[in-house]
Amino acid sequence: MNTEQQKKWVVMIYLAANNDLAEESVWALTEIQSVGLTNTSPIGVVVRFDSKIRNVGKTHYEFGFEPTSDGHPLLHLGALPKAEVNNSSNQSANTNFEEQLIEFIRDTVSNRDAQHYMLVLSGHGSGAIGDFLKGGEALRGISIPGLSDVLAKVKGYTNRDIDILGMDSCLMSMAEVCHQLPLAIKNLVGSEGFEPMTGWPFFAVLNGLLRQYKEGVELLPGTVANTVVDEYVSYYADYVIAGTSVDIASCDLSEVNRDGLIEAVNALATELMQRLEKKDEFVRNAVILAHWEAQSYKRETYTDLWDFCDLLSEQISSNGKRNEPIKTHCKAVKSAIEGKMVKSHRYYGPNFQHSHGLSVYFPWRELDELEFYANLKFAEESAWHAFLKKYLEATRREKRGESKATPGKYLLKEIAIKEVNIPTSDDLVAPQMLTQKDDPPYRDDPPYRDDPPYRGGVFTRSASMKNPPNGFLVNSEVVKEAVIYPPPKEEDKS
Repeated sequence: MNTEQQKKWVVMIYLAANNDLAEESVWALTEIQSVGLTNTSPIGVVVRFDSKIRNVGKTHYEFGFEPTSDGHPLLHLGALPKAEVNNSSNQSANTNFEEQLIEFIRDTVSNRDAQHYMLVLSGHGSGAIGDFLKGGEALRGISIPGLSDVLAKVKGYTNRDIDILGMDSCLMSMAEVCHQLPLAIKNLVGSEGFEPMTGWPFFAVLNGLLRQYKEGVELLPGTVANTVVDEYVSYYADYVIAGTSVDIASCDLSEVNRDGLIEAVNALATELMQRLEKKDEFVRNAVILAHWEAQSYKRETYTDLWDFCDLLSEQISSNGKRNEPIKTHCKAVKSAIEGKMVKSHRYYGPNFQHSHGLSVYFPWRELDELEFYANLKFAEESAWHAFLKKYLEATRREKRGESKATPGKYLLKEIAIKEVNIPTSDDLVAPQMLTQKDDPPYRDDPPYRDDPPYRGGVFTRSASMKNPPNGFLVNSEVVKEAVIYPPPKEEDKS
């Protein structure tokens, strides 16, 4: 352990800049440097910058410390050392990334003594579903279960807790993320919605903390987390004239708060499943309307949990006492969020104004990612995954021909469809459609190109239903064969 005077806080920042966030990450470094931290400051900052530039690689910066000879030199902007280029495969590079993240946190905690530690992970985020800190071709990012494993290993190596985990990324303030993290993570600060590309305003955040320290405020973890929330929103309030909307929250991840949320959501999910199994049309429609109105994120696959429960409670109020259990469970979920798990939440701008600090996975149709979702701790322990399966089954629309809208004179034949050989050109190309007797169930997942569900700049689901049927029916007297688009090329018979 270094003999330098103990800091009140050491802030570790991993800048995953091996992507289109590289320039913003350099800006973050200049923001931190502009604070002017010295070895007498109560806060020290250690940064790992993962560059996309060949021969730069990963560089290490320390602010607020004396230069040391323990393998962590104090570097200055503009004096970036050369590093070996990682040309390994995606799989090995991903393994190296996890190992390097462990090494960065472990060595910082071991060499920079502090009363409290904050870890800020800065890069691309996609919530509980998808890759986190995704970068260039050599870096696929890390899953939330993978991140949880990394942080658990760090706890084993250092025997120190991370007082605050800062998610300087999009979509990360989720119930699933909070519950997946090890108990060594005491607080989480993150956004439910999309962050601006510039991310956290580190100059404003660090200056705000230093100002509080000079005023005699004790920099306890809860105070620091709430300060990050306040400074973040105050900074981006000026950007509303540019059409920018932001939200951010601080969450207390104590075991009692985690268990309280799981218990409340489990009770609500179980009650709703029972009503859907009984084909309670009033409750089914109330859930759909609440889901429809609630604050959503990530192209309507994530939903603010507090807002959904508040709207659902309002929807079922007109149906008498028989739905009192649902109202009671909704109230319990809201109570488990506001003031307990979510200690502070703020927004600015119109887009995320109904955010209350914690979102949940809530898609409109059954996607392949639902299988991955089932493996998350929250999905299983809260019964939310089971509820989603039942809800998506209960709300899937009938095939045209099974409903009253189709005249009885039609002789119906079922057509199964699948997408094949999706091109990757920049133009929007309609998927080829084939009919086969033994096709798998009809799927309308978007054709992936860069970031789904976009293709050639067009949102491919914009003309679809929320939850389409698994296939369709046609008049077999009129339609003899399915159309293949584009038409197959004629074979050379010569």
